[in-house]
Amino acid sequence: MLEKIITCATPAQIATLYQSHFRADCLELCLDARANFCMQHLLQRIASVDDLTEILTALEGHFKELFEQHRAGVVRWLVDACLRLKTGHAVVVKALQKAVGINNPKWDKTFVSSFFVFGTPNNNAISPMNCAILESLMSFPFELMGRTVDSFLAIDPPELVLYACDPTASRVIEAFMSSTTFNSHVKHKLIDCFIGSFVSLALHQFGSFVIEKLFLQANKTRRIAIAAELAGAEERLGRAKAGRMLLTKFKIPMFKRAQHVWEEQMRVNQKVHFFSYFLPFQLGVIYVFGLLLLMHDLRQRRFSRS
Repeated sequence: MLEKIITCATPAQIATLYQSHFRADCLELCLDARANFCMQHLLQRIASVDDLTEILTALEGHFKELFEQHRAGVVRWLVDACLRLKTGHAVVVKALQKAVGINNPKWDKTFVSSFFVFGTPNNNAISPMNCAILESLMSFPFELMGRTVDSFLAIDPPELVLYACDPTASRVIEAFMSSTTFNSHVKHKLIDCFIGSFVSLALHQFGSFVIEKLFLQANKTRRIAIAAELAGAEERLGRAKAGRMLLTKFKIPMFKRAQHVWEEQMRVNQKVHFFSYFLPFQLGVIYVFGLLLLMHDLRQRRFSRS
């Protein structure tokens, strides 16, 4: 019942609920087998930066306990709330690193690989909830994510390929490549980690989505490297559904026939993709500007008649 109330409550009512029913026993409620679900709903709806800061302060030293008690959902929505309200980023990153035993992230670059399996039985299975947390982290400000990015790039390429072919871990790699806060330099570094494994990705149901993101963010040299590797296995890729789709999408037959034509086509496609991000905004500005001009013109006519 309380979960339903939280779902339907206004931001002001959410603040009142937190102050009157959750604030005093925040940690205990998060650890409770039933009450933690109410806390998760509250974190999804919370709109007060001050209230969120209080919750983060109460929980930051207990992330490890939350994961060990299978309350990763609380951490997931806490991270998501910090991203949504643009606060507490540094505290969250440090708390997650501390939870998995990373005390010196400058030298210990195992955070991401450890976090993928953290809290699972024997720490040997990829956790979908942890992957969701890592997805949110990929949208954190880059200046706070440097050590996390380093730990991502430090993963051995064969292990990275396994993550790229996992249904949930692959989304983290896609989020890394789609991040609007990460620069192209670190994205190109991640692409380089997959050199020699592009065919393996292209043959896999989930890996094929990853290679699309890699190709989209690659520069000219790296796109040619991806296309050349796929062209060398065209027959093999043609026998797999995912492979056939990528052969068509990346225009690999054209690449083999006339690489210079292919390069020009890719250049044009990249420009179209770039402007597709800004065109809706530009059209909106033009519409609003035109509307303002029309209103001004109507006002001028009204005054001239009077």
